[in-house]
Amino acid sequence: NYSYFIEKRTQLLAEVDSSTITIKNAQSSKPRIKTLNKLKKQKEAEERNRLYRQNKDILDRLKSVEEEIKVLEENKANVESQLCNPTILKNSKKVQNLMINLKKINQELATLTRTRDGLILKINEI
Repeated sequence: NYSYFIEKRTQLLAEVDSSTITIKNAQSSKPRIKTLNKLKKQKEAEERNRLYRQNKDILDRLKSVEEEIKVLEENKANVESQLCNPTILKNSKKVQNLMINLKKINQELATLTRTRDGLILKINEI
């Protein structure tokens, strides 16, 4: 009995996937159409849920990357403003440290920007 159910369900799913229901069959078997419509809607719902989960993960990652970029840009602006300060420019050791720090920030920003762009492309593909 259960194997019969599984067999029929497999047949119905195959028909939904291939969309080979003819109008003649559709008119002669209304209960079957209801089952097919139900299975089709179930598949569509599963697909929507799958896409939502994929997008949610990517959007969460994108949000964290953008927050990191914002922090780094603030740090970069702070370092650049310090480099414009004449008092700090008199201390060459301090200037060297600030320049090294600025270089690291720029490298991290470049990496995070590439990551962000990749995530945006993934979202657009889905």
